[in-house]
Amino acid sequence: MISRSTEQHGPHMTFETDTALAVAFAERLAGRFPGKLLVTPPIAVGISSHHMRFPGPMQLQPETFVALGRDMAPQTKVDMPRS
Repeated sequence: MISRSTEQHGPHMTFETDTALAVAFAERLAGRFPGKLLVTPPIAVGISSHHMRFPGPMQLQPETFVALGRDMAPQTKVDMPRS
């Protein structure tokens, strides 16, 4: 599962920076292991307590973030073709 942060990166980057980087990394990694990895849609909010003093970020409590992962992970099990 891809996780990202919703936080500012200054006036030169968007709130989507972390998502774009995480998705690109996951897709590239999956491309190196065809049929072995599943790239899921990103979880839109993570843990960004170090950015909370700036305007705009959103975050989950650590317990909520872990619970979200535990709830979603079993749903990603699929029969994938073996190469």
